[in-house]
Amino acid sequence: EYIGFAAVFLAAAVIAAADYAIIRKIPYVEMHPVQEKQSFLKYTGCLRSDRRFGMFLFYMFWLNFATNMANPYYNAYMLDQLHLSFTHVMLLTSLQVLTQMLVAPIWGRIANRIHWNRILLVTTAALGVQFFIWPLVTSQSMGLILVIFLTSGLISTGLVTSQFMIPYDYIKPERAMAYLGLATAVTACGGFIGSFTGSRLISWMEQVTLVIGRMVFGSMQINMIISG
Repeated sequence: EYIGFAAVFLAAAVIAAADYAIIRKIPYVEMHPVQEKQSFLKYTGCLRSDRRFGMFLFYMFWLNFATNMANPYYNAYMLDQLHLSFTHVMLLTSLQVLTQMLVAPIWGRIANRIHWNRILLVTTAALGVQFFIWPLVTSQSMGLILVIFLTSGLISTGLVTSQFMIPYDYIKPERAMAYLGLATAVTACGGFIGSFTGSRLISWMEQVTLVIGRMVFGSMQINMIISG
């Protein structure tokens, strides 16, 4: 397994280096934008003067916090708890990516008719349902995992694109850099703290089990429920 991981990472590094070389050869027009001096007061001023943008940042923080509480540990759950092989995980991931490619043009047409905030609300709701389904996946209910990966492929393009596009609905042009900087920082901070919190919860609850009816939930499953 270690040799396999090393080979995969080496291949990824070679492709990334080739990608960098290709980008270096793409010509572009050099621009000299007006240098806008940034300061801490300018960033806090955005939050004080624009309550709507502050609420948006609050939403994006908790969205990324919640998703990253569980996202990094799904593969570990499939390998360690469900005892799937690397081949099974690869096939499931391929199914998700294929579905994502097939529906990508559909999301483009949907975006022409529906606002990004509505798309984000719908895809986030679907994501939350997935997080609640994950703990129910056991060796006896393995079919549910197909539903999860299929729905992930269906919503992922809409979710990722709406998260990328929606900040521009809240940005004021005269403070564009401050707004974009805050949105990027808060989103990244939510993701980092969420991943750290998920790892600590799983470690702390390693010996904890939650029994509901005939279902027995371990630390990873409890973390998924909290994330959902």
